[in-house]
Amino acid sequence: TVPGEVRSAKRDGLLLKGIPVAVLINEGSASASEIVSGAIRHYADKGVIDAILIGERSFGKGSVQNVWPLSPNTMMKLTTQYYYLPDGNTIHRRPGESQWGVDPHLTVQMLPEQVSEALRLRQDADVVAIDEKSQVVEGTEKRPEPEKLITDSIDLQLQTALVILQTKTVAGETGQARVNN
Repeated sequence: TVPGEVRSAKRDGLLLKGIPVAVLINEGSASASEIVSGAIRHYADKGVIDAILIGERSFGKGSVQNVWPLSPNTMMKLTTQYYYLPDGNTIHRRPGESQWGVDPHLTVQMLPEQVSEALRLRQDADVVAIDEKSQVVEGTEKRPEPEKLITDSIDLQLQTALVILQTKTVAGETGQARVNN
């Protein structure tokens, strides 16, 4: 490939073997993100992939509910399925259970104020002002820079993931990524 050339990935053409991955999870990670992070954790524990989960235990939303009308003013919500991880454990938090969700390999706790500040910075950086014609309004206010999550130590989980990935890269533990045509 030519340096700077942009290529699109094709189905079944992406190879990331040997590339380290860090996945951030916390109590805000639920449902589909728990399924993905749980599968990643399972295969990382088996040595199939080079991945680490960082943060805190996920929420524990591993069920599917359907809602049916019983009368004009009454609905019934019924759990019809549960999500299971490759090892057979369920993600769903059940009353009285001590195990649920997905646990990280490395627990990195953040104070509620830190979580709020990180979320606020992400939202303020991602949300743009638009006018009545759905056109982006430029220059109305300065948006925060997401790099501050790391440079100002706002998101300790993200900062930890970056340090781990940088350490693996410097140590020469990474492979190569290739996109087939």
